[in-house]
Formats: sequence, C-alpha cells, structure tokens
Amino acid sequence: MLKLKHFRSSLAGLPDLLNFAALIDDGIVLGKDGSLLAGFFLRGNDPMSATDTDTERNYITGLVNTYLSRFHSGWAIWVDAICVESPGYPDATLSHFPDPITALIDAERRSYFKRSEMHYETEYALLIQYLPPTRKSSKLGEIVYDDDTVETTTPAERLLEEFKKKIEDLFIGLGDLLKMHRMKTVTLNNGAETYQSDQLVNYLHYAINGEAVTLRIPDCPMYLDSWLGYTDLWPGDTPRLGDKFIACISIDGFPAASYPGILDILDGLPLHYRWSSRFIFMDQHEAITALNKYRLKWQQKVRGFFSQVFKTNKGTINMDALLMTQQAEAVMMKHDQVLLLMAIILRLLF
Repeated sequence: MLKLKHFRSSLAGLPDLLNFAALIDDGIVLGKDGSLLAGFFLRGNDPMSATDTDTERNYITGLVNTYLSRFHSGWAIWVDAICVESPGYPDATLSHFPDPITALIDAERRSYFKRSEMHYETEYALLIQYLPPTRKSSKLGEIVYDDDTVETTTPAERLLEEFKKKIEDLFIGLGDLLKMHRMKTVTLNNGAETYQSDQLVNYLHYAINGEAVTLRIPDCPMYLDSWLGYTDLWPGDTPRLGDKFIACISIDGFPAASYPGILDILDGLPLHYRWSSRFIFMDQHEAITALNKYRLKWQQKVRGFFSQVFKTNKGTINMDALLMTQQAEAVMMKHDQVLLLMAIILRLLF
C-alpha cells in the first residue's frame, strides 16, 4: 500500500472504514490487518415445505454447530440473509413443459406473479475470515517447537494455502447438509470482449452500497476499499449512503430459549433488507479471560464507588449490573462443571 499522507485530507472517509485491501486469489480478499476473507452462497431446506420438520431442522443445526466448533481463535463468520426484489418471471417462450397440465400450472403461476406489484426473495451468504497470529507469536512457537525442515515457501504463501485448505474442508463438511457454492472469480463475455469478475467482490459491493452490479476486476486488483467505498456516507441521526437512507436495528435482549427458524417471519416481509449475524470464535482460555473481564466490569457497577472503597455494603444496588454479573458467573460455572466431568471420565477410563 502506498503512503497517501501527503496527498489526501486527514479526515476519514468511507474507504478508511473498510478493511478490504486486495483480491489476492480466486475468491479470497486480503484485509488491511492481514486477515483473509472468503465466501459461500448457501441455502437450506425450505421451511414452508411439508417435508421440513422441526426435528430435522434441529438435527441439521446440531450438525452444523458441531462442525463449526472446530474453529479456534482468529476465525470469524458472518451469515447474511438478504431480501431482494425478484428479477422477474421467465417468458413463456423460455419455459418448456412435457405436457399441457404442467404448462397450465406454470401459466397460472406467471399470471399470479404479474398481478402483484413487487415480489421479494431471500438469498443467503456465509463469509468466513481468518486473522493469522502476529509474527511475534509465530516466532515464539518456532522457538518452542524446533523443526529442522527447510521451508521453501514464504509465511504468507503458507498461510494462504492453509486458509484455502480450511475453507475447502468447510465446504466438504457442510456441503452434504446445505446447498453451498464458493464465491469465485468467473470469466464473462459482454459480446465485445471477455473480462473477469469476482463474486466475492461483487457481494461486498452489494453489502456496502446496496446495489447488485457485476464489477470488472482490474489487472492489479488492489485498493478494494477505494473502489468499493466510493459512495458518499452521511452520518448523524439519519445516516445516508448516497441517496439511500440507512435504518439499523440492534437487539438488546435475547430470549431464554430459541429454535431453528425463529426469524422465518422476516422472509415474508415485502421490503429490502440485509440481516447479518456475526460469530467470533475463541479458544477456551481466551473465552474465560473475556468472561472474567466482563464479570468484573459489571461487578464494579453493582454498588457505588464510596460503598466499594469503604466496604460498607450499603447504598442502592444496581439490579441490572447484578444480573449481568450473575449471568457471567453462571457461564463460567457451567464451563468448570464440563471440565470437571471430563476429568472424572478420563480418571474412570484410565
């Protein structure tokens, strides 16, 4: 990346907020922080189908969660549900049916489609990102674990190959449960010339700007932040991106229990939206450290500063802070119980 300090304003713009740097491989984007990003288009069973039952969805969800539990610190996934306008119904001349009955059914379906003003359909995407460990951590591991093997590749090449193998394993592991295909670089022809376009870059453009377009990949696909974040962003109480106003909804509280398809009602909403869920993977020791920091933060807010310093145990109790502290302690206690159970099982076996 070139140093643009002498050529640009110090004020941050939309490209500065984006982490995308370059397209370094087929369907793989390099971030400014050194992270690697890949994506899949996916689709599960139709929740409105008569053959789709809660038992089947619970079973598939359990298998997916079990497989995703293999990932460790440094990995993160985004699962997006995008509701977009249907492109239109195929013309009758493009539809071919073997008998008059099925052709009549299709004609009735086409007539129903054209009678309504707008139709929406939901597409699903899964993005997976890996942030490699710092060079200092890698050097420490090389010192602890001595290896006489002579490396013929650079660390960047090894990380890229490991990332590609990991996402290939993800596709193999979940491909039997979900309909998935990779976002890759494709070759297109507009009649006059042939050019390349990358599905992941196109999806990132849609996620940022809300417009589904097919971008032409330049010979040197660098500075993705600049040619993806070209739209003017207006912050404030009513944020606006270009000529589109942005409305963001955040969930403050979650139900005590859930089930697969709890938000299926969103599929029937006649509006344009993108629902994004992010999950950051953490190793057990890092998760316990984060939970302990979370517990201490809320524990300090249970009583006032004077009561804590002089240990008077008087004053008003912040019930919300107390509830947050108890929730964190309950999660940590559950983790300790699992470790104790594993220790007992190992002792009985060996």
